Amino acid sequence: MRIWLVPFGELDDQRLLGQHQELHAIWGALQRGNPWGKLQPHLHGGYLHSLHDAVVREMLERHFNHHTPFPDYGMMPGVHAVKTTTETYPPKQMLAHHLPDYLRDGTEYQKRLWTDRWHLILRWGGEYKGRTPWMELRQIAREQYVVASSRYYAQGGCLHDENTEPGEGRWKGFDICLLCKSNVRLRGTDLWMHKDAVTVRTGGSSAPSDSEGAERDRGAAGTEGS
Repeated sequence: MRIWLVPFGELDDQRLLGQHQELHAIWGALQRGNPWGKLQPHLHGGYLHSLHDAVVREMLERHFNHHTPFPDYGMMPGVHAVKTTTETYPPKQMLAHHLPDYLRDGTEYQKRLWTDRWHLILRWGGEYKGRTPWMELRQIAREQYVVASSRYYAQGGCLHDENTEPGEGRWKGFDICLLCKSNVRLRGTDLWMHKDAVTVRTGGSSAPSDSEGAERDRGAAGTEGS
């Protein structure tokens, strides 16, 4: 699981819906008292709520339905009242939440934004495929995508040179590249193959390709969204 730091309009449909599911999974972990990454159960519920709100707004922008709200913001762990700067009596208050450390460190935050955009280019096969139109992206975002795309083609695509995860279900027995998410290798070998080029037999029939699965998931998302 991950939390994308890029504006959610930069995600494709598959990753947007995946982010929605993962935010619910992370919230479930925090509710059980378990930290997730640098998010702490007693501090970062409000931050997670703000991310969920942003994801839902983007889902609705794409005409996906949504039926799984978070609890009220004011009930989330870590949400607290702060005084406003308005000179009134009695002083007005507003609710705020704690941010994880990596959002307070400008250098770390920019590094993570670049990593997000590089990973998206790897997963998109070298081309920007987010919903936000290219010319409506911030200049720094366009510049980073151009650099990432150039790097992608210069090195001949994803090098599959970082972490992998063991496949499950129809990909059992394969390792999945965590960089591009689109290539697999038969465990114990060094041969990488695109998922669409692999026929996996399950119950006597071929498993659907990733493109077919994405179309099916998109249709389901139009009625349920999570």
